[in-house]
Amino acid sequence: MDELPESLLIDILSRLDDSADVASCRVASKAFNTVFPDLRTINLYCSSRKSSISLKKVFVDLISKLRIVESVCICLQDAVDEDFAKEWLPRVSQSLNSLSLSGSLYQGLRPSIECFDAGFCVLVVFLFLLVALEI
Repeated sequence: MDELPESLLIDILSRLDDSADVASCRVASKAFNTVFPDLRTINLYCSSRKSSISLKKVFVDLISKLRIVESVCICLQDAVDEDFAKEWLPRVSQSLNSLSLSGSLYQGLRPSIECFDAGFCVLVVFLFLLVALEI
């Protein structure tokens, strides 16, 4: 693993669907841990069977160590308060090109969505808000 080119290692990490898998690779391989900060895309997927609180902590920890974040994809089944977004969104707003939020994520953010205003997302090119409506 240590002999693979850095570009291949980054490509492998970028193909992982979940930040928890990226974190596992960092622990399992010194090579992955070394190239990890150059990863430009981070994802958080959490179904009801996973512990969303611990995965959110892993996500915030990972995103805080990336040099440049261009794409973030979050899919959570539980409602999230505004504080979760404020933990990571201001840090990535200058380089962010794509932000995808889906699931029940916005149910907790609807009353106060100012954490997603232009002050934080200056350069966001694509913003996909997929709100899960539960009727």
